[in-house]
Amino acid sequence: MSKQVAWTKFIYETFCDEAMLNETERFIMRTRIEGWPVTKQAMHLNMSEANVHRIIRILKIKYDKVAANNPKLPPRKHSAKETYMDTH
Repeated sequence: MSKQVAWTKFIYETFCDEAMLNETERFIMRTRIEGWPVTKQAMHLNMSEANVHRIIRILKIKYDKVAANNPKLPPRKHSAKETYMDTH
């Protein structure tokens, strides 16, 4: 998701506020934007990589719902590779 949206401080904060993200979700969003790998995020949060992937999947769903109702947020760019990774 970090490459599917041109992230700016305004877009990040708008999304976090509109989606009412908790601290873990905000941390994952911020570090994904910064380019952290999932392994590093999982180690920092003391959780499994599968948990981090699950949270990222939930964040994508939340973003799509918020972006549909907020014209200030651009829609995510979808790719075949990303869709495959999300469904398998």
